[in-house]
Amino acid sequence: MKVVLDSNVIIKDFSMSSREFSILLAAAKNGSIDLYIPCIVLDEVFNKFRQRLEKYHTDIDFEFEGLNRDARTNLKHPITSDFILECIYNYEYYIKELISIHHIHILPYPKTSHQYLAKKAMYAKKPFNVNEKGYRDNLIWENIKTLISKKDVTNQNSLELIFITANRKDFLTDEGDFHEDLVFELKREGYQTDYIFAFQSVYEFNRDVLAYKRNCN
Repeated sequence: MKVVLDSNVIIKDFSMSSREFSILLAAAKNGSIDLYIPCIVLDEVFNKFRQRLEKYHTDIDFEFEGLNRDARTNLKHPITSDFILECIYNYEYYIKELISIHHIHILPYPKTSHQYLAKKAMYAKKPFNVNEKGYRDNLIWENIKTLISKKDVTNQNSLELIFITANRKDFLTDEGDFHEDLVFELKREGYQTDYIFAFQSVYEFNRDVLAYKRNCN
């Protein structure tokens, strides 16, 4: 079973250290699942982490200015730009080590043509939306398609691929299934659609899939 993570799932728990992630990573490490992270997702997570730390830095600067003004002091807080850069470097190193230890597969940027993506954007086909936003989401979707079997391939697995994403607006229906635009695209391009599913959190995936597999064994 192939499991693909979206950036919003990791950003919710940057260190991937929650109980839910521990269960997921253990399943990847012992070979119960094949866990994938697209490179575009990894880059987005690193960027969001950097933005988060820079915001903390700015907020602390602002509070220190207020303290010095009100208390008539001239204190300097110890968090410097170099310290923020070091934290960013350490985080990226930590995630790359985690990926290696748990045998997580990194999907390279897809080689989809610009013409193909431009036409999808113009017609607002998911994951694009009406104002043509969704370029990165489309790269993730193109990565996902590389993991799905073609119609003429015999598939004995009732769960071939699962995408874990909190981005229901661009990928899913209100019921949590893949959006009809995406299903139609898969069928038009000759992919199987009966064995792919989506979950909106790691917790839901663990509860509904991993726990079920353990009980069956």
